[in-house]
Amino acid sequence: MSSRNPHWAEISTEYTNKPRLKANPLDDVLAEMSLTLDIDACNELAGQAQQTIIDSGYDVRLVEQFQVFAFSSDVQCITLEASTRLGFYDPWLEN
Repeated sequence: MSSRNPHWAEISTEYTNKPRLKANPLDDVLAEMSLTLDIDACNELAGQAQQTIIDSGYDVRLVEQFQVFAFSSDVQCITLEASTRLGFYDPWLEN
């Protein structure tokens, strides 16, 4: 298994598993794909992953959900990524 956080982490049961899938054959294909440097082998594994998704009827999100946040003017040092993820590392309230 790759130690990096792969782009498919949301659908792998070994990472975040947002769809709450049970362990399945897709995990093995995705893990092998993340370790493969050969482009032809990677393309073949991607085809296997696509076919597994289709055959199993998995629902895989293609985009993240849109979110809107509102903060009081007292809240300081909130950081937002381009994807609107919140970063609560240094926030504080100014009263």
